[in-house]
Amino acid sequence: MTTGRSPSRCDGCWRGDEELELSKTEFDLLELLAFNAGEVIELATDRRGDEPVTRVAMAPLLERVAARSSQRAGRPVQVRSDDTVVMGRELALERSAT
Repeated sequence: MTTGRSPSRCDGCWRGDEELELSKTEFDLLELLAFNAGEVIELATDRRGDEPVTRVAMAPLLERVAARSSQRAGRPVQVRSDDTVVMGRELALERSAT
């Protein structure tokens, strides 16, 4: 299953060459799951505990979060950050920022 994508929003959903007829709620849920596939898989497989504590630069992490939020909202999300580095689990920190 794939979603057709314009720069700001999906515009259709297909299985092979067949376009699926989805309600707005079904489409919105599918789009949300597609945008967050990595996190959904991580939560479903409970890989969170396997992530080591490392030095995490917050600016790039927050830029990734802002990019996803911008796609979802269809408008720019700006980040103002410094060179802060923390010790933590990067994926867990990213989830907490969303």
